[in-house]
Amino acid sequence: MQFRPIDQDRVPPSMLENLQTIVTGNAWYSLAQLNDAPSTTANTTGVYAPGYGPRLALGSVWWDQQTGNAYQYVKAGAALTTGLVVTAEVPTAGTVTAAGSTTSEIITNIDTTLLGSLVGDYFWALDATGTSPSSWKQNLRVIKGHTTGAAAHIIVAKRSEITTLNTQDPDVFPSVPTNGCACCIIRPWRVSVCGATSVPCGIAMGTVTAGNYTIIQVAGLAMVAAIGSGTATAVGVPPQVNASGQVLGLAAANQYLTGVSILPLIANSGALALNPMYVNFLGA
Repeated sequence: MQFRPIDQDRVPPSMLENLQTIVTGNAWYSLAQLNDAPSTTANTTGVYAPGYGPRLALGSVWWDQQTGNAYQYVKAGAALTTGLVVTAEVPTAGTVTAAGSTTSEIITNIDTTLLGSLVGDYFWALDATGTSPSSWKQNLRVIKGHTTGAAAHIIVAKRSEITTLNTQDPDVFPSVPTNGCACCIIRPWRVSVCGATSVPCGIAMGTVTAGNYTIIQVAGLAMVAAIGSGTATAVGVPPQVNASGQVLGLAAANQYLTGVSILPLIANSGALALNPMYVNFLGA
């Protein structure tokens, strides 16, 4: 669904809330604020209920003046645990089936059975009639509806409610995409566990259920899941990330960390542990 920026910072946790988080390794936000279920699960009145989200605009970034740390509100596309490095969720790719498609409802070979609601996410289709840039059609649209299951229909335009002509709204495609052309569903501000060839975008701060809303840390002093056995982490030396979102000692140059910063503050030559590190995923 679409979210409107409301310029609202998350209130820093109180001293009492911090008592329960310090012992679990996350000393910044209480566990009660890190695993918000979608509001439709238990609340359909539009009134905020504690423990349900979204509490504020997805993608919102704020700085905590008490700590100097920065955080971001996101949705978990996979189950997370404290300290894991996370990455932006990759799009769900597929192709277009032109037969039966219209400029407002595109048939794809994408199976949406496990994706949940896509309304407010984005649909992109590649449709080129030639090789020059002027031949490409701009086909990025907000998803306004869809079917659930295999060969999903993606609705990008609906009947206009502001005219009496019973026509589709202006978000229709310029033409029906070519049969077999590439397409994908893009879901901004959703994160999953970072892999060894993924670009990190933050640190998970608690146990999060897949599909729930959470806070990730994007700058400052963070507690990060690290393994030192094999290749030890070293103080001030950029590490690498393994396939499970855990930090390892740097064995070789990792180009996927370009533009982000993860700097261990203690050396780890042993088993998995939460280690303090300076992090910056804001590109500054």
